[in-house]
Amino acid sequence: MKVAALVTQSILQSNLKDLIGSRCRDAGAEVTWINVTESTKLYKETFNEYQNIITWNCRMPHAWIRSKKRNVLFLDNSLIHQRYGVSADSDGYFSKSHFCEARLFNTETEFDFSQIAKGIGFTPFTGGRPDGPILVAMQCRVDCNVNMEFPLAAKHKDKMEAFLNILHDHLPRRKKVLIRAHPRDQVITGKWRKEWRLEKSNKLSEILPKCSALVTVNSTCASEAVFLGVPVAVFGTGVFTGSKVVIDCSKEPRSVGKILSFKQDINNCKRYCAALMNHATLPYAGDRTCSEFDRWLSRLT
Repeated sequence: MKVAALVTQSILQSNLKDLIGSRCRDAGAEVTWINVTESTKLYKETFNEYQNIITWNCRMPHAWIRSKKRNVLFLDNSLIHQRYGVSADSDGYFSKSHFCEARLFNTETEFDFSQIAKGIGFTPFTGGRPDGPILVAMQCRVDCNVNMEFPLAAKHKDKMEAFLNILHDHLPRRKKVLIRAHPRDQVITGKWRKEWRLEKSNKLSEILPKCSALVTVNSTCASEAVFLGVPVAVFGTGVFTGSKVVIDCSKEPRSVGKILSFKQDINNCKRYCAALMNHATLPYAGDRTCSEFDRWLSRLT
């Protein structure tokens, strides 16, 4: 059996590469490694050549990938503490993932969060400050989760501008709001309230514990805010869709008005985060596997 691994330089330079290679060899499969950080020129050609694929999120539509009827392991940045590892799913990305569609976020499982907490820089499930500002986490306009899973902005070319316009109309008033630009996309356009302030200086780990809530489309910040225990409202779909750990505004933007009274169930937050780590996260350290990788491995042909 043969596997094509279309992965990033970060994976190729980590112990995770060794873990994946070893597990595949034990299953009788040989891995060909391809660096998509350097180039995606041969992506489609390689994808069509192999039956078993490990792929980084290279902005290929799910419809195209699934139409090929391959055994695919979908990789992306970890949803909690990106430097820790990568997210892995045996069916797809975001709301089309097996994690979301099979409601794995409802499974009871335990996980030691101490290493994650140390790396991310705050104490998990302690919450923010009820009297603090609402933090709005902007995203990159080119990110596929924004472009493919933000139904309210489906007809808008500039998704982030549409996001600000929606917030201008529906975000609670008489509350301090910080608009945080994405580190890789500093351009902010759209309607603006006079009480809003642009936040560029502080790290997320420093500013989030001082906030009363987080609002975003579907950034990884959403799951990290759940990890902290801060109320979250999302305007897009994602792995959290249906989990009840966030306020889902993807169909009804007025739902964001509940953000100031939303009380998170910390047990639900712990269950969601533990499920993410155990089912759908592979650490760069290569010291453990996850159930989504094992599920993909069992389908090798």
